[in-house]
Amino acid sequence: NNSKLSAAAEELVKAACSHVETTSLALQKKTADGIVNVSQSNSAIQKSLDEMKKNSDKDSILLSQTVEKLTTLNQLVDKLTDETIKSNAAQLKNQMLQWAISNCGINSFKYYDRDIETDSAQLVKSILLRFRLDNGSYVISSGRCLSRTYGMTPAQKETEEKKFRDALVSQISDLAGVIPRLVLEKDNRYAIYYS
Repeated sequence: NNSKLSAAAEELVKAACSHVETTSLALQKKTADGIVNVSQSNSAIQKSLDEMKKNSDKDSILLSQTVEKLTTLNQLVDKLTDETIKSNAAQLKNQMLQWAISNCGINSFKYYDRDIETDSAQLVKSILLRFRLDNGSYVISSGRCLSRTYGMTPAQKETEEKKFRDALVSQISDLAGVIPRLVLEKDNRYAIYYS
């Protein structure tokens, strides 16, 4: 039953990723088509400019002004292209995170926080919400383990705490479609970042 739920969750994640990818690709194609049209127009203008250059000195002034306008137009197209790519990436990230937040119970796991059994869904949800704000989140892993630690040596507890951090990264990765970055900060606390 649990494997069927995991399989269904995987299919949901794949379907959401596919939908977001399709939407992003459509936007990128539309942008690329617009850039191609502008590029073709630029080529036609350049050809006209070359012909005008051959004419007279009067045309030389007009040619200079046209070249200046064409240069400005090309700069605007480059800027628009960059902004569109950034916007598409941000939109994709937000869609993926929203889906992950709404489905944070998928592939959740039980862990022990100082020997009190807890479900990972709420912790994962709070981390994903911080990701939406482009923030990381401290992960208090001290005392958080996948099994009870009563009677364990400090080395065994550290191994269990690492298993907890690995399971947390795995669940977030499954939900968000990216492997989050887990970093041991200078103050010896672990922080988790979107990527």
